[in-house]
Amino acid sequence: MKQSIDWCYICYALSTQISAILLACLPRWYFFQALGSNLLWMLPWAIAVSKMHMTENNAWKWHSIIFGGALVFSLFNVLAVTALWAWLLTRAGIRLPPLRSYM
Repeated sequence: MKQSIDWCYICYALSTQISAILLACLPRWYFFQALGSNLLWMLPWAIAVSKMHMTENNAWKWHSIIFGGALVFSLFNVLAVTALWAWLLTRAGIRLPPLRSYM
């Protein structure tokens, strides 16, 4: 079973779970993390794809590198932002924002 699992989607699932924590606690940090993922991974690939010669034979290879890599990169990005937030909570003395009720 290990050989048939697409590990990118396991990274995607972990990234989604950790992102939900970040989104629930600090929406602005989540926004900047998502913006960072798009600017640091997807934008360079969007520029590179417009310049490279892609054929029918190698299109799936590039698809897996670009979109599978985005899932893996997003996991590491959200882990870094969440680790920074956890470090700031424990060491730098920042506090969680107060709970608000919108009802």
